[in-house]
Amino acid sequence: MLAKAPVGYVMGDTRDVRDGAALAIGELGEDMVRARVADVSSGAAAGIKEVEAAKARGSVVLVSYAPGDVTTAIATVPADQRPLLINVGRRVNVSGGVFNLASDEVDSAIAGVRTAATSGKRKFVIFVPSDYPAGYEAGIQAAINAAGGAVIASPRYVATGTGVSEAALSAQPALKSADAALVLGNTSAVAGLVSAMKASGTPPTFAFIGTSGWPEEALSVAGASGVMIVSVDRENRALIAERYNRRYGRPLSAAAAYGYDAVALASGIVRAKGPAGLTQELLTRKAGFTGITGLFRLTASGQVERKLTPYIVSNGKLERMTELAAVKN
Repeated sequence: MLAKAPVGYVMGDTRDVRDGAALAIGELGEDMVRARVADVSSGAAAGIKEVEAAKARGSVVLVSYAPGDVTTAIATVPADQRPLLINVGRRVNVSGGVFNLASDEVDSAIAGVRTAATSGKRKFVIFVPSDYPAGYEAGIQAAINAAGGAVIASPRYVATGTGVSEAALSAQPALKSADAALVLGNTSAVAGLVSAMKASGTPPTFAFIGTSGWPEEALSVAGASGVMIVSVDRENRALIAERYNRRYGRPLSAAAAYGYDAVALASGIVRAKGPAGLTQELLTRKAGFTGITGLFRLTASGQVERKLTPYIVSNGKLERMTELAAVKN
């Protein structure tokens, strides 16, 4: 369940989720599992209609990368009136039979500041895109306080990249009092902002922390070198990355990996136990599951538990961090 763009095409991360799911069906379905792609771009009502149709067809699971309001509407349908729902988009409040599979940018940011705190970083400046909702960083600030740190400032910047130098310059007083900067965002402006801060003269011991929301292209910007990003384990992604790239002509993204894992999880259970075997009890088994996005466990409350891994940007890619002392620019 996903939303086409206004031009009528499946684009960006939405396309990647669809293609990752399709690759999983082809590799793991073994003619026992099929997937239907449903466009819910017209809103929550379309989502509800698709739920009703899926229930009537006897579908065993819904995988949603729909807008938040659509996924929320689907999640509020009583569990006995719809298939199980695996959400691979932005986290939603859950009821019975709903599971959030994706670890989001806030999870990554919190893990990043905690890792930095273990290497002695205590004073943070948090840069937040101006189009993020008010209070987005509240959970991150709470985690910093709980780790014995403090937030010196939380300036906003324009995610298009306009004025990142000015944003870094205006934050100079706060940066001089801090020993780490956390940069939230999902556009290439994140790397430009870090470059601008470095050019302004941050000391060698100053730490820069990114998030799993950073786009891959931002990693290749020279100024991004040395930035720490804590994310889901990336090593398993190599297992399908070449095949995905060969089939679709683009690198495997996090969105594609989540789409693959959602369908792979359902396919594995259906192949082993039949359609009736895909139950809440099995999805929440304590042993968890190993997927392209690493080891994860789904909880009865509908959340996902993962052990996130620290990486350092080096030579345009993420390399596993081996020493906490590496948290510096």
